[in-house]
Amino acid sequence: MTIVSPVLPSIDPNRWQECERALQERFTAIAESAERSSEALEALIVEAIEVGWTEQEVRRALLDMIRAREDPGAEDASWLPA
Repeated sequence: MTIVSPVLPSIDPNRWQECERALQERFTAIAESAERSSEALEALIVEAIEVGWTEQEVRRALLDMIRAREDPGAEDASWLPA
């Protein structure tokens, strides 16, 4: 599962949604894993940054996806690395 690089310019207000779409498949695999961990998300964040996403975009997209899943840790994003 490869993370797609950004297409929209960094000033585009919809870029975070593009980031969310780029991370969705990998995030879902992590979120549905019985061994979900902050280490797995940290690796996802690092890989996303390496292909051109900003850390802020990645964290916002991940937090939105966590909230959308209505997971118990969603409000405090307890499994999102600091």
